[in-house]
Amino acid sequence: MHVIRCGISNDEKGIDYAKRAKAKGIRILLGVGAEYSPNAPTRPYQPDKFPAMWSGHPLSYADPELSKVFYQKLFDALDASGIVLAGIELGNEINWAAFNPEFPLPREGKILSLTDLSHDPEGKQIAKGLLQYVKVMTALKEVRDHSQLNRNTPLISAGMATAPDGGKLYNNKREDMVSLSATMTFLRANGLDALVDGYGIHTYPSSDHPGDPVVAAILPRTPLVRYLCRRCVRILARLPRSIGCRPSLISRGTPIRGRNNQMPTASIVAEN
Repeated sequence: MHVIRCGISNDEKGIDYAKRAKAKGIRILLGVGAEYSPNAPTRPYQPDKFPAMWSGHPLSYADPELSKVFYQKLFDALDASGIVLAGIELGNEINWAAFNPEFPLPREGKILSLTDLSHDPEGKQIAKGLLQYVKVMTALKEVRDHSQLNRNTPLISAGMATAPDGGKLYNNKREDMVSLSATMTFLRANGLDALVDGYGIHTYPSSDHPGDPVVAAILPRTPLVRYLCRRCVRILARLPRSIGCRPSLISRGTPIRGRNNQMPTASIVAEN
C-alpha cells in the first residue's frame, strides 16, 4: 500500500498520524470538509428511518472564510512537519443525501437531473449548496497554492456517487440524489475546472476479469463514460469483487491530464 485516502484531525494527533504514515512510506490522499458557523442549521440524524443518512449542515451554509482559516492551520502544520500529500479531496459524495444534508429527508427517492437544478424547488436548493462548494474550493486552492510543500499537490473534487441520468435508486427509500453527469456539468459550468486538478468519482466494479473485453462490457453499464479515460476503466476491471472496495478515480475527461500536462493516475483505495 502506497496511498491511503483518509481525513486527519487538525491538531497534533492528526499530524502525528501523517508522520507515522510517512515513516512507513505511505502517502495520504487527504479528505477535508468545509467549516460552518455555530448558528448554521443542522439536519438531524434519523437512525430508525435513515440509518445511512448522516447528520450535518446544509452545504449552502458552508463558510469559505472559516474554512480558509481551518485549511491554513492544517497546511502550516503539514509544512512544518515535512508532510507532502498525495492529493487533497474536498468533501465526499456531495451529490446525494447521505453526505450532503442540503437534501431534505424524507423525499421522493429520485435522481435529479441538470434541469432539476434550475427548475425543481429541491434541485434549486441543492444548486445553492453546489455553488457554495465552489467558493470553499476557491479558499482551499488559495491556501494550497501558498503552501511550501504542497503547492503542487493535486486538488480533487469530492468523489461523486455514480447516479445515472434517468435511473432509479438502488433501494426503495426516500433518499434523493443528483445524477453524476448533472453534478459534473453544473460544477464545471460554474468554474470548478479552474480550481481542481481532477474530479473524484466513486464506483463499485462488477467484474474481476481484466482486459479489453471486460472494459467493453463495463462501459455500457456505467454512467462514467464521459469522465473516465480508458486506462482508468482497465484499472477498475482488475479489482476483484471480494475486496469490497470503492475506487476513487481522478478524472477530467478523455484523455485526462494533470498539472504540467502530465497524465494523472487513478487513486484506488480499498475501504473495508
